[in-house]
Amino acid sequence: MNLKIACIAVAVSTISTAAMANEFDVKSVKVSGVSGLKAVDILISRPSEPKATYKVVALGTGPEGSIVSVNTRYSEASGWVYTTRAVKCDSGRMKTLGSGETVAGMLKSKADTSWGPLIGGSSATQVAEIACSQNGKRLAGVQ
Repeated sequence: MNLKIACIAVAVSTISTAAMANEFDVKSVKVSGVSGLKAVDILISRPSEPKATYKVVALGTGPEGSIVSVNTRYSEASGWVYTTRAVKCDSGRMKTLGSGETVAGMLKSKADTSWGPLIGGSSATQVAEIACSQNGKRLAGVQ
């Protein structure tokens, strides 16, 4: 009996995880000040968070010539998080344009008003490195 319940729980978890992952449709996402948003599917390795899954799901161009990334994070403990960030590759500066547990929540959240530093080893820095390299640039100035 316990095995049957466990199998059902895994199936429900898998279905809800897949449904949330499919919620992101780059064609329907409009982030203020961002152009040319294109879908990508890049898995991020985070050894410090082995039970979480990070992915870059879209890249585009943002304010002040920045590169914009949309990434997802999923863990069973905390659920989904969608984040849009702009990064200045030449100076290692970034600002969060939106973040939320759903795409709609991310799009409704308030953007940072100023640029902040990227910190070495952070997930934001890993995403920035990917975003810059995918656009033929090198990330510099990380603290």
